[in-house]
Amino acid sequence: FRCIMKYIYRGQSNTIINPRDRKALIYQIIIAILLVALIVSIVTRFTGGRNFTLESFNSNVRAIVTSEMRQAINAAEDISRSASSGTSNTLSRVRQHVHALSVMNSLNILALGQSGRIFPQQQLDTTQGIIDSFMSQLQTGQTIGDILSKLTEALNQLQENLNLSTTQQ
Repeated sequence: FRCIMKYIYRGQSNTIINPRDRKALIYQIIIAILLVALIVSIVTRFTGGRNFTLESFNSNVRAIVTSEMRQAINAAEDISRSASSGTSNTLSRVRQHVHALSVMNSLNILALGQSGRIFPQQQLDTTQGIIDSFMSQLQTGQTIGDILSKLTEALNQLQENLNLSTTQQ
């Protein structure tokens, strides 16, 4: 058996952590403190620095839904104004905005119950179906005039529903 002994020489400190490890530990502590500060700042930014209320949540959801609705309508208008070269990409943007509307609708229902419903699910499903039909007509090279007017009409109905649900609250 060999006994391992630690000898301490004059001028050497009796430390458990060597200087390189100590530096790494200090860096890890600083990073952990900065990470906690970042998380706290994100949470306060999300809640607006005040107590979270359902009213503030609802107004934030409404602002996001209004923005998404406006962007979906603008993208649909871009399809009618632009040449067919970017129609597929623009239609994909419309699909993304309608999907965001559906997600925000579900989120609001989850938080507030059925009284938080912004759009009827059938209306969202119909709009997604129109977008699917539009995409298939684009891929097969069919004319898109009729389906574009259906899409615009469906988006306008969603906009009307949004306006109605906003005035009711």
